[in-house]
Amino acid sequence: MIKTYAIKVMFDGTYKEYCYKSFEKLEVGDFVVVQARDSIGIAKVTAIDCEDSNATKFVICKINFDSVDKLIKKYNEQKAIEEKIEKRYREVSKMNLYKKLAESDEEIRELVKELESIN
Repeated sequence: MIKTYAIKVMFDGTYKEYCYKSFEKLEVGDFVVVQARDSIGIAKVTAIDCEDSNATKFVICKINFDSVDKLIKKYNEQKAIEEKIEKRYREVSKMNLYKKLAESDEEIRELVKELESIN
């Protein structure tokens, strides 16, 4: 026999609770994707073990913020590293250009030497 749990949810911007059936045990505060009128909706669990036997719609799934939070953290770390690489690339490219120009221009050669002594 398939076990179901009766829960109450509230949609953002509303103050009315709706009873749904869920195939997984949920906790108050969980966000869920639910069947809605001709579509799906996102709701917050407000009560568990509700006594409303009139529930005809089901929770599709629980929203797992942990996995997306981990991906966002990795994405931000990656972007920070890429920005450091881009900055360093621009610095190195600029200095390589100066050195290339210095090969054929005495004034630039002296300026490059001066610049290198500063750094």
